[in-house]
Parts: sequence; structure tokens; C-alpha cells
Amino acid sequence: MKTMKQNETQNLILMDSISYHYPGTDQYVFRDFSAVFPTAGRTAVLARSGSGKTTLLHLLAGLLTPTGGVIHYPSGAQKPPAFSMVFQENRLLEYRSVLKNVKLTAGNTTDAVIANTLDRAGLTPYRNKKISALSGGEKRRCAIVRALLADYDMLLLDEPFTGLDSSTKTVMMELVKESAGQKGILLVTHDESEAAFFSCDILRL
Repeated sequence: MKTMKQNETQNLILMDSISYHYPGTDQYVFRDFSAVFPTAGRTAVLARSGSGKTTLLHLLAGLLTPTGGVIHYPSGAQKPPAFSMVFQENRLLEYRSVLKNVKLTAGNTTDAVIANTLDRAGLTPYRNKKISALSGGEKRRCAIVRALLADYDMLLLDEPFTGLDSSTKTVMMELVKESAGQKGILLVTHDESEAAFFSCDILRL
């Protein structure tokens, strides 16, 4: 990766010669991998299953530590960008309500905004139901809403619309697009139409 001047890296995350293998194995997911992600831009990562797309998101978010190389966060910033993430698994608290799950990450978001977002996602009838009582699609919508209502600089989406029927998927994609506004999005997907919807630059692994 070429050396960049500081003013060129103020809004970029640089993955510089990253290597990673899972503990206890010698099989590398990445070896000397480099990429650039604009914190206010939109990038879609497309690749076949098993290519390391999820690992890439976890490395960026700091959930995994590279075994080689360095991740440079925007220079001049006081701290790394705040990430909000929709994981492949919903990672909801099954025996708490939809509303309580959402409020866990909503910070200072007002009740009115929470209520409106739940309504946009079609979750108002379920707001007081436990997650364990919901269908797979309802859980997925709740996981997306929770991520959108967190305080973040960049949204990491790991195949976020999996399991949604076509009409619900359209609603949720529009909600994500509107809620994210000018904030950065990094989308992992198998579907190029999703990348096109969010006007993403495409990175193929």
C-alpha cells in the first residue's frame, strides 16, 4: 500500500498488509491483505462463502486482532470511529422484549424516534413481546433497528437482510438508507442489487 499524507487519511480506514488466522490453526483467512475504506463512504464486500467477509468486519470493528499488519484509523481523530453492527446472528436477548433490546444500545435516542423506527420496521405490535416469541424475520428486523438506533459513525452490515421476504427487505433497505444518512456503510452481501441500492463501491475478495 502506498504511503499517504495525513490529510489524505483523515476520513479513511487503512488495512495495511493484514494477516489473520484463527487461534490454534495455521490456516490463514487473510495474508498481506490491504484495503481502504472511507468512513463516510459506502462499500460493499462481495465474495464466495468462506472467503473471510465476516472476519474482515470483525477485524475492522476491533472484535478480532490481526496476527500481522496494522489497521490505521482516521488520522487526526480523537478516537477510532464508533461502529454499529448487524451480525449474521441476531445476537438479541431472547427473554427481553423488543423494546428493551432496542433500548440497550439506543443511548440518548428519544422515545419518539424509537417508536417511529419500530413502526417503520413493522414492529410496533411486537414491541412488548419477548424476542423468543418472534419469528426469524421479526428478530432480524429487530436486530437491524437496534443497530440503526445506536450512536455510530459507521454502520457494518453482515448480510443484514437474510431471511426477509422481498417486500419486507425493501422496507428495511429503505429504512437503513434513510437512517444512515451521510454516515459510512460497509455492507457484506452476496447480492449485487443490494450494493447498487446503497450506491456502494464494490470490493471483491
